[in-house]
Amino acid sequence: MFTDDYGHKYLKHTVNRPFINEDIIYEPIFGTWTVSDSEPLILTEGITDAIMAHQAGFNCISPVTKHFKQDHYDVLESYCQRASSVYILNDSEDSGQGAQGGIKTALYLDEQEIDARIGHLPRPDGMVKMDMAEFLRNNPAGELMPILEDAVPPEEAP
Repeated sequence: MFTDDYGHKYLKHTVNRPFINEDIIYEPIFGTWTVSDSEPLILTEGITDAIMAHQAGFNCISPVTKHFKQDHYDVLESYCQRASSVYILNDSEDSGQGAQGGIKTALYLDEQEIDARIGHLPRPDGMVKMDMAEFLRNNPAGELMPILEDAVPPEEAP
């Protein structure tokens, strides 16, 4: 995995400072143009992850950060209602942050009567983190299908 001089894989602008005009600078939901009525939809953590999913032929939306913010929930719900099925494929990492964010999102969607399933991206031994971009960079798109098929409701997620 590549990182910059700060130890991050990606840098993004800040949006939560008093000097930021939130009418101009805000965190969007990325990939909304890929949502199709009655088609499966993947939710993942980052823009690069969503881009890789798009290139692999999947409908996918993503926050620009680790998880969807509560401010995004109404909009997220409207996109998920259009989908035939919803799969959350967040980062698989030692810290568990991706899993926690995915469960939180899935539980919200469940409250809205949207069946959101959580998939687990496998990590090779010794790897600290696996994200969608890394997985699709190293595997053919078809390898994602068994992960989607094995996705579980949030209460069954590890």
